[in-house]
Amino acid sequence: MHPIGGAHAFEYNSIYIMDSGHIAVEVSTLGADQIREFNPNRYGDIQINPTQTSEVLAQASALIKSPQSPIAELNPRKVILWGTSASSAILTRYLDAHAIFTLADGSNIYDGFMPTSNGSDIEPVDVPMIQVPTQHEFGTGATSIQDGDAYGGIRNPYVDLAAYKYTMVNVPTEAAMNSGAGVMGPALLCRLSGWQTPIAQDTLRSEYRSTRHYVNQFENRLNELEAAGWSLPVYHDLIMADARKVQF
Repeated sequence: MHPIGGAHAFEYNSIYIMDSGHIAVEVSTLGADQIREFNPNRYGDIQINPTQTSEVLAQASALIKSPQSPIAELNPRKVILWGTSASSAILTRYLDAHAIFTLADGSNIYDGFMPTSNGSDIEPVDVPMIQVPTQHEFGTGATSIQDGDAYGGIRNPYVDLAAYKYTMVNVPTEAAMNSGAGVMGPALLCRLSGWQTPIAQDTLRSEYRSTRHYVNQFENRLNELEAAGWSLPVYHDLIMADARKVQF
């Protein structure tokens, strides 16, 4: 779970996760304040020290894999530790503990790792790992090839059949910088947000001829990306709904 209490890894991928038969479990490692407020009678006495983060992560997965797991009847096969942004940093700090903490039979507690929105250089471990840097990490070491099968970006029809110009990164105004709203205030949220500028309608008509032709081209490209594995069919209707909103 992200330190602000958001399920950031799950919320942007919930459709795929649930449609594919996966389960998301949020693990809070940075204190119990949020859950204590939710249920003070049950969690009022819980104390979690920041030095216990790796132990919390290890025990959570060990429980999920155990016969006492609340989802034991679903027979989970693999458990992947996934974090994004700040919780991605928590994940990478756990990697040293991965070599030490095991289940009682000596097997791995986690079967893989997925740090997303992570701009650091991560050393490989003995289980699969997929590191996904976003547009915000393009200026860091995360974009250098760390192994032999790295790819330089993920294709999508929003860019291949563009109706907007996408720009990263925003520069906060002086007012945002001085807002005093804390770490998650306007300055950070502004920097994390890109913006899009509509392409002139004359340009769109010159490029795509008509709205109908644009939508057809867009869907043809989406079908190609799905066939190549870059886009998942579960998102097809959602993506096409965006394309059909474009008018010129």
